[in-house]
Amino acid sequence: MTRPAAARREGALPGGVPREGALPGSVPREGALPASVPREGVPREGVPLEGVGQAGVPGEGVRREGLRQAGAVTAELAAVLPAVVLLLGLCLGAVQVAGQQVRLTDAAADSARALARGESHDEAAQIARQLVATATLRAEANGQFICAWLSAPSGIGPFAAFGLTLESRSCALAGGL
Repeated sequence: MTRPAAARREGALPGGVPREGALPGSVPREGALPASVPREGVPREGVPLEGVGQAGVPGEGVRREGLRQAGAVTAELAAVLPAVVLLLGLCLGAVQVAGQQVRLTDAAADSARALARGESHDEAAQIARQLVATATLRAEANGQFICAWLSAPSGIGPFAAFGLTLESRSCALAGGL
């Protein structure tokens, strides 16, 4: 029989150090140490250790605190995410409204040129509706110029719900080509 196996069987620590309270011929539990041998990470009486959980397990408190913080981040993200999505939706809607305003401005310019060439009000309104389907045309003469005023309700999400109406005005020289 080898020496470490014999020492264990006799109740001694490796190196021949006898265990406290070991009975001759007893086999100690694996990993059991007497109170006189210090164990790493296990607090001695009156010596508090940082990072030790409530059960006295080293590192348990640190691990639990990390889990609590991860849960807090998840909760904060869940609370903020709807606001971020709403803000992103409003920004994308604003870009679409700006695009609709550009189309309305182009339609007003085309309608003003059509009126300046002598086309009828209905023909100019039809030109405007080709670019913006919901546009309404109002024309007026201003000296040498013929002006076309177009207005259209916004058809973009929350902007339509609030009744946003877009307007554009363009003028052309009367009798032009």
